[in-house]
Amino acid sequence: MSIHLIALLLTVAGSLPTYLPAPESGRVLDCESTFPPQLTAAVLEKTFGAQHLGAGEIHTGEGQFHEVTVLFPKSAEDRVEIVWKDTVQKHSPAQVWIRGERSRWTTRTGLTVGMDLRSVEALNRRPFLLTGFGYDYAGTETSWRNGKLAAPKSSPCNVRAVFAEPRIETAFSRQVLGGGDFSSGHPAMQALNPRIERLWLAYP
Repeated sequence: MSIHLIALLLTVAGSLPTYLPAPESGRVLDCESTFPPQLTAAVLEKTFGAQHLGAGEIHTGEGQFHEVTVLFPKSAEDRVEIVWKDTVQKHSPAQVWIRGERSRWTTRTGLTVGMDLRSVEALNRRPFLLTGFGYDYAGTETSWRNGKLAAPKSSPCNVRAVFAEPRIETAFSRQVLGGGDFSSGHPAMQALNPRIERLWLAYP
């Protein structure tokens, strides 16, 4: 193979999208296809069936609760919670949540709940920022720092993650307490290696 052809192939490969194929489960957590900005509860009902829709409430921190439409309310690993901008007509998502230890829903970049910090950092190809532990918004990713998990400018939403707090206080956890931002590359964060407990799509 000629040097010129190799160079051309590398150029083409570098220009390809960073998104991965849809997960084998078929549950794609994204705002381009499954949960677009113009989504309505009526569309969800038509797509998934009325029997797979329910209602609920989620706590988003500092005493704030939101009513949600729940997709697959009877299945913990399929469950999705949608917060609407128009709460009366149930139109236009503001946030789309998955929570728990495991989920069949995965973003096209490979993110899902249950992933540990080091694996997420590897997907991002660089350290990212998250808040410290010990308060309402503990462990919340605040910036992917232009890594592979950062949404393209053309995307109608951003993917956000919350990492579970350490259950037991240790010398490591005491180093990353408080509402300030910490790098995922911080030695204490690397040692704690917390897992994602909440993942959501955030729409502007």
